[in-house]
Amino acid sequence: MNERDDLGALPETYALALRLRAEGLDDDAIGRVLEVESESVAPMLALARSKLVHLERRDDDGDRP
Repeated sequence: MNERDDLGALPETYALALRLRAEGLDDDAIGRVLEVESESVAPMLALARSKLVHLERRDDDGDRP
């Protein structure tokens, strides 16, 4: 799988947060889009990245078809 497929495997909120950050949006803008406090965005992004790394490692280990 590739990163785009892995993003699709994330819960939508996490995937969207990562996409918005990649588009250059700041925490305030991402918070408005996701309807969360801007202070919640950084931890959400960290968790999303962690989940994405976990998915990528599973791919590398051949745990996924």
